[in-house]
Amino acid sequence: MSTAFYDDQYMRMDDHVWQWRELGGAAKARNIVSIVRDLPISSVVDVGCGTGTVLAHLSRLRLGQAYYALDISNRAISFVNSRGDITGLVASRTFDGAHLPYNDQQFDLAVLSHVIEHLIDPIPLLREAARVARYLAVEVPLEDNLYTHLKVRLLRSRYREELGHVQWFNRHNFRSLLECSCGLEVVSMNVVYLPDELYFFRKRSSRGLVSVSLALRKALRALSDDLYTCLLTDHCIALVRAS
Repeated sequence: MSTAFYDDQYMRMDDHVWQWRELGGAAKARNIVSIVRDLPISSVVDVGCGTGTVLAHLSRLRLGQAYYALDISNRAISFVNSRGDITGLVASRTFDGAHLPYNDQQFDLAVLSHVIEHLIDPIPLLREAARVARYLAVEVPLEDNLYTHLKVRLLRSRYREELGHVQWFNRHNFRSLLECSCGLEVVSMNVVYLPDELYFFRKRSSRGLVSVSLALRKALRALSDDLYTCLLTDHCIALVRAS
């Protein structure tokens, strides 16, 4: 996807989308804190930072002290610079989508949260992130499942094109990308579920219908992660490092 595509996305952002991003950023930040656990993290670079909401919530959760933001969109960086709630923000800048303008091992943690599903070839960026940081926290949607394939192929939904998703991930090809294609070590990997408040916020049908749908999803979570994610979409986060 081009820079113009994402600039246009941010130009058309209304209050509802802004709230969605803020709620999503809070959840993503919690996922990062959970998987990093007790690692000593002082400096964090957010690659594909969007509006900066993940960094804002990481600063509130006190994961790190020095924050750096990178995005291909000038509009995104304008949002980051206008925030004021990213305590410890050192720098925010655009980049070319492939080369990170920082030194080897400059950061304790690089964050790529819902970024690589937008890339035709995510390998160069993942390797670059592993070059500049000791650890990477990488989160993706697991869309390679029955529900999404039916939605896209049978019902002709164009939501993936509208979001700019070009990769289909499941738990196994995600791990293979990190380990086999990029040569990274997966320290830990967790399936993470969309929080209830985000699920209700996203769905605009009646609250009763959404409650029934959410209850069904929660019941199916009793299945193994492999079986559940073959049926429905949720997310997966991995903590990785150079092997």
